[in-house]
Amino acid sequence: MLLRLFNSETCVDYSCQTYIYHVPDVNNVNGLATLVNLPYLALTLLITVVVRSTFFSILLGLGYTQILEFMLAGIFYSASWTKWLFTNVHFSASFLLNSIGNRAPKLPEHILAPEPALIVAALYTLILMTLAVWLYRRQDVGG
Repeated sequence: MLLRLFNSETCVDYSCQTYIYHVPDVNNVNGLATLVNLPYLALTLLITVVVRSTFFSILLGLGYTQILEFMLAGIFYSASWTKWLFTNVHFSASFLLNSIGNRAPKLPEHILAPEPALIVAALYTLILMTLAVWLYRRQDVGG
């Protein structure tokens, strides 16, 4: 199944940027969704290593990403630092998929552009995975 080429234009203070994405097939959409979900997996792994319980790591991870981040993003909606939260990075990378169907959505100012969002997601994943491996190697598993 082929998707068509889609454009998105963002305008801030009368200067416009146009993002053009070539999405040749649905597999790229799945790959994009996988890339932006990797920080969530890395966070869950880090919490699992710290608390040594899969159940509590999922509970804490969901509590952070689904409750705390949504509350912070809602309370501090116009603050510039909220664009770096996991939820907004995920939304930033997948936002332009809304333009499928020949629409040109405007990029809200509380989220990043898609390319930096993917880079930030990769950095979050790298940092969290490195920290999880480092903490795991320091654990005294035998005693």
